[in-house]
This record gives sequence, C-alpha cells and structure tokens, in this order.
Amino acid sequence: MLFAKARSPEALTARVQLLKERARHRVEVLEARWKRKRLPLEKALAEFRRNLEHLRALEAEGRYPKAHLAQALLREELRIRNLEEELRRLKQLKSS
Repeated sequence: MLFAKARSPEALTARVQLLKERARHRVEVLEARWKRKRLPLEKALAEFRRNLEHLRALEAEGRYPKAHLAQALLREELRIRNLEEELRRLKQLKSS
C-alpha cells in the first residue's frame, strides 16, 4: 500500500502534499512542452494564410499568369491543411 509506512496523520498529510506538488509540476512541464511545439506551427500557419491572401490579391489584379498562380495557390492551401492537421493532432494528444 502507498501509505503503509506512514502511520501518523502528519506524515500522511505531508505525503499527500508531496504527491500533489509532483503532479502539479508534471502538468506544468507537459503544458510547456505542448506550448513549445504549438507556437511555431501557429506562426507558420499565420504566415501561410498571409501568403495565400497575397496570392489571391495578385490573382485578382491579373498581373501574373494564372498557371503560375494556380500552382502557388495550391501549394499554400496544402501547407495550411497540413499545419491545421498537425495542430489538431497536437490538441488531441494534449487532451488525451
């Protein structure tokens, strides 16, 4: 049993406090790790969305050949989908 050696109420209370503190610390470490992984992905996602809007503006102006812009638009949309999927995966890992 976990508390077999601790006979006094003070020792039990101290043990419970220690376990609570360890659990809290572990949660903080996991949250920090998740944040370190998530932030660069969110920055890249914002950048790719800005790029996509810029390409759409260029397409609306008609200044560049549509074939070149179509490839660039598809590439940015694919990047956005991949990053959104990665962020969803990280969120699922965090919640599980």
